[in-house]
Amino acid sequence: MIHNSNAKTTLLTLGTTSTAQTATATVDLKAYDTIRIAVFKSTTHAPTVFKIEHSDTTDATSFVACALTGGTDFAIPVQAAGTTNPYAVFDLDTCAFKRYLLFSCTPGSSSNIISTADLARPAMGAKAVGDVSATIWVRSPER
Repeated sequence: MIHNSNAKTTLLTLGTTSTAQTATATVDLKAYDTIRIAVFKSTTHAPTVFKIEHSDTTDATSFVACALTGGTDFAIPVQAAGTTNPYAVFDLDTCAFKRYLLFSCTPGSSSNIISTADLARPAMGAKAVGDVSATIWVRSPER
């Protein structure tokens, strides 16, 4: 991994979400080249909604899909029981997106959803799935 200067870590979601609730968070990508979103959850059920959208504004109606929708663009497996590893890791190059990202997750059962965003200026991130130890690993676009 390349260590960065000009990096920032942000807590996106924290708390218990019921089966029907969607945990969402918006991230401003201005002045950052890369973002890593790590998602941790407390149950083994697969989420029913798991996606990232983008927009030039923070208006909820303006976000559009960006080929990062679970079940469509990547598989949503169940999480292994007893793991302390992240459920999912998204390593994204911000040049492929508009200014704001919207992360959304609806768990398959009542679950604690915790997600973080690591933003950085220079290229960072894992080079192989073994480097992140997650159930899901999405890189977009490939470098």
